[in-house]
Amino acid sequence: EMLDGQYVVESTALTRSLYTAVAKLEEKLGIDIPKPYIVRIKSGTTEIRENAFRDCNDIGTVLIPEGVTEIGLRAFQGCKSLEKVVIPDGVTTILNSFCDCISLKSITLPDSVNDLYETFRLCESLTSITLPKGLSRIGGYLFYGCESLESIIIPDGVTSIGSGAFCGCSRITSITVPDSVTRIERRAFECCTNLTSIAIPASVTD
Repeated sequence: EMLDGQYVVESTALTRSLYTAVAKLEEKLGIDIPKPYIVRIKSGTTEIRENAFRDCNDIGTVLIPEGVTEIGLRAFQGCKSLEKVVIPDGVTTILNSFCDCISLKSITLPDSVNDLYETFRLCESLTSITLPKGLSRIGGYLFYGCESLESIIIPDGVTSIGSGAFCGCSRITSITVPDSVTRIERRAFECCTNLTSIAIPASVTD
C-alpha cells in the first residue's frame, strides 16, 4: 500500500516490530524504504502501550486503527520526525503520549477523548489543534512550551484548566474560557507574552 507516494509500513505497536516490518518489506520489494516512515498500526490493536515508540526518530506519520481506546504514557514521546497522527474515534485517554514531538504541526482529536494531560508538552511546531467536544478538563501542562500554537478553542463542558496548561504559548493572542469552567490552576497562562485578551466567566471560583 502507498500513501502520498510513499510505502506504508504495517506494524504492531512496538519500535522493534516496526524495524522488523521495514526489513521484511524492503526485502520483498527490493528497495530501501525512505525515512521517515508512514506507519499503520495493525488492525486488532486495542492499546498503544507505555513507551511503545519513544524516541523513534524514523516515524513521520502514524495511522492508528479503529479499536484502540488508549494511547499510553510516553508512547510517542521524543519522536522528532513525527508530523502527522490519525487518531480514530473510540480513543478515550491520551496522557503525555506526544511530548517533545518537535515536528508535529497539527492534529485532530476525536470527540471520544475525555482526558488529556501533558499530551503535547514541548511540541514547538504545533500550530493548530481541534479539541474534542467530550473533553472534561484541560490537563496540567497540556500545551506547555507550544510556542507556535496560534489559537485554541476550549470546548463547552471543560470544567477545569490545569497548572501550566498554556504556559509558554507565546503566539496566542486571545482565549475565551467557557461558562462550564469553575477552576483555573496556577501558571495556566504564564509566559503567554502576546496574550492581550482573555474572557473568564463568573463561574470560575478557584
